[in-house]
Amino acid sequence: MNATAWVALAGICGTLLAPLLTERMRRESVRKERVLTQRLAVYSELLEATARLADNAITLSYEPLFDVKKTDDAVLDRLISQTRVVASDAVYKHVTDLSSHMQNFNRILVLEAKPVHQILRAEGKVDDVSSQRLRLRLVDVADKVVALHKEIESTIRRELRS
Repeated sequence: MNATAWVALAGICGTLLAPLLTERMRRESVRKERVLTQRLAVYSELLEATARLADNAITLSYEPLFDVKKTDDAVLDRLISQTRVVASDAVYKHVTDLSSHMQNFNRILVLEAKPVHQILRAEGKVDDVSSQRLRLRLVDVADKVVALHKEIESTIRRELRS
């Protein structure tokens, strides 16, 4: 084969492969766009849920018997699952840390603080040393929850800027 034949063969191959490569690039672009759209939707819901969790944690740490609007466990489980699929590793790590702190907060609140406060209220008292200690423990965990919410928010903002 001479040089002209090679050039012609390369031209034919290029003509045949160009649409395939273009289609592959288009599909990859559509896939990335779809993931980004899903990620934005999950991040929006996630920020709303973590903000509510942080607000509730602060409120309940000061007044364990207060009735707050809670985030449904099924909603949280769904968000954590979606985060695992579409979020960055950094966002997912912060979400799992926040979930762990919320479990700790709820354990202290339900098993320790609420019963003590209910007994005090039944006795006509507002506070005692043990209830104050429990509230301080709740405040410590609530502060971590708030910090993690802020960290999730800033990580998402950094991620979406780049």
